[in-house]
Amino acid sequence: LDRLILSMRDLLGLTVIVVTHELSSILTIADRIVMLRHGRIHFDGPKDEALASPDPVLKTFFGREASGLDGDGLSLLDALSQGVSP
Repeated sequence: LDRLILSMRDLLGLTVIVVTHELSSILTIADRIVMLRHGRIHFDGPKDEALASPDPVLKTFFGREASGLDGDGLSLLDALSQGVSP
């Protein structure tokens, strides 16, 4: 599906908005990321900026160490399964 979206975007010159929690799709498709948290925009910027951000919420979502959230660096799936709100 990701390849189809990219192909259509490139072939037709479209702007595409994808709403997903699938990290692989985000990394494949996105040039820009807008992350909502509690109904508000938490981050809006280029994918590379989001990936390099020291923000603990972004670090948790992208699976990097997030010492600011839990002290143990939970991944997004671990955080959700343990009831931590990313």
